[in-house]
Amino acid sequence: MDSHPQQVGVPQLFLELIADHLEYLYPKVDSEVLAQQCIEAIGIDKNTDLTKLDLKRWTEADVILLAYGNSFLDGNQAPLKVLGEILDVYFSDFCSILHVLPFFPSSSDDGFSVIDHKEVDPLLGEWSDIESLSLRFKLMADVVLNHVSSESEWFTQFQLDQEPGNRYIKIIKPGDDLTKVVRPRSQSLERQVDTTTGVKSVWCTFSEDQVDLDFSNPDVFLEILKIVNRLVEAGVQWFRLDAVAFIWKISGSDCVHLPETHECVKILKALLCKRQPEAVLVTETNVPHNQNMSYFGEGDEADVIYNFSLPPLILHTFIGQSVAALNAWTAKISYEAKSGVFLNFIASHDGIGLRPIEGLLSHHEVENLIDATINAGGKYESYNTPSGPKPYELNVSLYDLLTSEGREYGKACYLAAHTLILVFAGVPLLYINSLMCLPNNHDGMEKRGFNRAINRRSLNRKELLHVLDEQNMDPINLFEELKRRVQIRRAQRAFHPQAGQIHVHLGDEVFGLLRTSDDGFQKILCITNICSRLVNLDVEKVPVSFRGTLIDLLTNVQIDLDNGLRLDPYGTYWLSISTAE
Repeated sequence: MDSHPQQVGVPQLFLELIADHLEYLYPKVDSEVLAQQCIEAIGIDKNTDLTKLDLKRWTEADVILLAYGNSFLDGNQAPLKVLGEILDVYFSDFCSILHVLPFFPSSSDDGFSVIDHKEVDPLLGEWSDIESLSLRFKLMADVVLNHVSSESEWFTQFQLDQEPGNRYIKIIKPGDDLTKVVRPRSQSLERQVDTTTGVKSVWCTFSEDQVDLDFSNPDVFLEILKIVNRLVEAGVQWFRLDAVAFIWKISGSDCVHLPETHECVKILKALLCKRQPEAVLVTETNVPHNQNMSYFGEGDEADVIYNFSLPPLILHTFIGQSVAALNAWTAKISYEAKSGVFLNFIASHDGIGLRPIEGLLSHHEVENLIDATINAGGKYESYNTPSGPKPYELNVSLYDLLTSEGREYGKACYLAAHTLILVFAGVPLLYINSLMCLPNNHDGMEKRGFNRAINRRSLNRKELLHVLDEQNMDPINLFEELKRRVQIRRAQRAFHPQAGQIHVHLGDEVFGLLRTSDDGFQKILCITNICSRLVNLDVEKVPVSFRGTLIDLLTNVQIDLDNGLRLDPYGTYWLSISTAE
């Protein structure tokens, strides 16, 4: 007789699949028993339909809007309610997916130092507000799994040597070899903590307030699965694994992207797709491109990965007035994302990562980006490596960076750069602060004491109306024009996240990308002048199929390339060919 009876409603093959992964991670634990515990922790029960599959989890209409729970305030209602009201008025036809950054009680890092994953921060709202947003958008939320706040119950239990927290925190033991550890911060990795059993050294990848969890304890993994289940119950469909690359630590290793980490992602993917067939797993790994790509696995890890190389490459393209690096990189990546899709962005709540362009840009080109950031009133951060500090990220408002670099054509430059992320294969994401063209928040940075605050700003209703009024009075209303272009993009089958993508070389000052719908009925040639002067398109470089009369989707004007095409400074065209079905 089987000593480990199969859980009711769970196929034995699925149970064995989970158990096989767990055996690699936890060889001293009964893997089948642990697999059953994982299945229960994530909320799979006898009523779960394990045969249901969602093969259409993204379309060309999908666009992500990134916001904080307190991006908008009014002093009366809970910020999450205010966010929903403002999105209904100004963004209802703009995005299909809403990423609300961590909304749990937190002690620092704007939500990423979580005190309690079971609650919504009362300063933001309550679970019903999250559920309400999930009824209007596909909701994306963070699973902050690498660490917890030093004010969390688990860390308090660790200090008092109480269960279960005394087993959940990652301890640095005497003799541990940390010389190869790679991490995105320059302060000390170790924090000395007084406990009832003596002073202990704990692992802090990001800050002293963010204390790392010990994933070598299977109970920690089970706790994470319970957190994921709570998010599923609240209506979350997209799950962002924050800082997932660092979760597993082994003495003497670099403690990043370890095989054990990839096994954890595989287990999460397998369990989540059974628990919630519409679920999309997103890994956040701000690292060099080849390392980032590894999180697609063999189709058994992330569904979506952040295209971290894209933001600094686009900025280099417009600041350096050269398309060479972006051309070379695009030609390479066009054939890489086989099993999943990229999440394409140019700005976010974090800085602009420089690690993802290691090996893609020269030292001189990176220094030019840093100089431009400083000249625009921004800052930059470094990270520690065994060979010394290296540039890690730029902290600056993209509006200030690109409008200052573009000079008299600054707003056209800003518009072109944001439009460019809409054309790449994948799902585009726009950060609400950049979409609204907010400048550097120097006051916030000085008051809060960290550089990332320069691009994190909340608006009350009066400030929001003032920003929108200023946009309306400007001849180039960037906010409305960006929304208009997004709406056009959402209606094109050739912009499906997995539709064909081929780089088209159009010279040194023009970027070209050809997108083709899966059925072949629509082709769009995306053309962008990346410099501040008029450029005559070299028509001889354009694919033969695009000769003759075309429709520019952005203006709905006919263009005859046989007559040539003159590109305004930072001018953009989406030239479409549609064939009869």
